Amino acid sequence: MKFPLIPHGTWSLVALGTFAAGYLLARPSGPDAATGSRTLTVAAAAGLAGGGISPLAPPAINSSTNPGKAAVNPAPLALLEPREIDALVKAALNDPNPLTRNAAFTQLLASMTPENVQALMESMKTNRAGGDQWRLFLYAWGTVDSAGALAHAATLKGGARDRFLQSTLPGWAAKDPSGATAWLDKMEDGDAKNRLRGSLVAGLADHDIAMATSYVLARSAAGDPRAGEYLRTVTTEQLRKIGPAAATAWGERLPDSPMKGDVLNEIAGAYTNEDPRAAAAWATQFANTDYGARVVGEVGDEWAEKDPQAAIAWLGNLSEGPARAEGTYSALREWTQRDPTAASQYLANMPPSASKDSAVSGFVRSLAREDPESAVIWAKTISNETSRIQTLTRAGQSWFRRNPVAATSWLQNANLPADAQQAILNPPPDERGRRG
Repeated sequence: MKFPLIPHGTWSLVALGTFAAGYLLARPSGPDAATGSRTLTVAAAAGLAGGGISPLAPPAINSSTNPGKAAVNPAPLALLEPREIDALVKAALNDPNPLTRNAAFTQLLASMTPENVQALMESMKTNRAGGDQWRLFLYAWGTVDSAGALAHAATLKGGARDRFLQSTLPGWAAKDPSGATAWLDKMEDGDAKNRLRGSLVAGLADHDIAMATSYVLARSAAGDPRAGEYLRTVTTEQLRKIGPAAATAWGERLPDSPMKGDVLNEIAGAYTNEDPRAAAAWATQFANTDYGARVVGEVGDEWAEKDPQAAIAWLGNLSEGPARAEGTYSALREWTQRDPTAASQYLANMPPSASKDSAVSGFVRSLAREDPESAVIWAKTISNETSRIQTLTRAGQSWFRRNPVAATSWLQNANLPADAQQAILNPPPDERGRRG
């Protein structure tokens, strides 16, 4: 079988999987796992398969063995027979009621032990489990029985083995971060190890953000070119766990580096979507840093999608510099897509400045898609020569795609450098993959 690779964040998209994974992380593993207080009866499996258990009903209380706590009846999981496992899997995958399927799949994952994981897997294969079910199943396998998962991986070859390990390692790292990290450290260096390291980071982020962050920073210090990619994984999980407003403090504590700029940029986008004014107030502090232009630009871009006038007003109060210029460029580009007339009126009233040049450049970039001839006229008003030539080149390329005869005629008297003229006459494919 082909085991699907898990993109990090899949767990949070499936509510039943989140519940079951948390349940598994809280329960013991190893030889004694089957004797724990959370147990599943044959009757439960049969009842789910036959629709006899309400998917919204609370689990039965086994007061004799665990007073006051919810448990799912007294028979040990290890006593489930193959036919009973199959009944539970069929309910989880094939029941017509989606709520019943979710409840059954949660019980299926909760029933997993080192002793029955192979039987569960075979039944899932027989009943044609889908990608989401396999992702959760393999994650749960990593949490419950890492040794068994490694043993099974040894029976696979090539890409199948790699995909299986990439799918089980996050669960192992979330349950036993030290063990999973030590195992990967002993692996021979190469592409396979690099791919698995991304899965390890995903599991570490599930377990503990601080631990995952420290690991990634250590990889960065060691010169790992994928460290930025790993840190984006941690950032995504931190945003999911605590939200952008709280994640700002974590991002600010990162050591200054291009990676920090990437993190703050991602936080800025999420924060602006949630509370643009608060995000703008937060981003202002980075206006004079090396990476601040990207952060301010992201806020300007996202805010302008909702309220371009407010975004432009905020940017106008920043001190002149790269951050203000980048933000104004992004905001005007968004504003032009929504209301080019209002955006052009605003530009006409802006006093000459580096920010105005950036604003015109952003305006031209959007305008050129619909009216490249007017975009060229606007591009000529840019004061900075380098920016003016670059912007004219982009606008000219759009014009040439749309009307090569008119664009070529204009180009003869445009007084542009030879390389810019060649770029206009040989434009790259547009967003739809066409040259003209």
